[in-house]
Amino acid sequence: MIRALINLIGDLIEESDGREAEASLCIPADIARLVVASRVVAFECQDAEALRELDKASEAFAERVPWDDAPVPALAVGRQRWWRK
Repeated sequence: MIRALINLIGDLIEESDGREAEASLCIPADIARLVVASRVVAFECQDAEALRELDKASEAFAERVPWDDAPVPALAVGRQRWWRK
């Protein structure tokens, strides 16, 4: 099951070539890959292969989503971080 999902994600990424996934999905391939990998780990299994896929999928967002202890950019001073409650 996990291998089939990973292969499906890979196919979508290759077909989309960095653009949005097929119209039937209407979401970017990097987001689809992350969500599917997250669901596999959360609801199906946490074996090494599933965790490796989740790690690879999250790499696409590593520079866009700061760590909790990251310095606050000058433009964001005075605004509450959305990921902190």
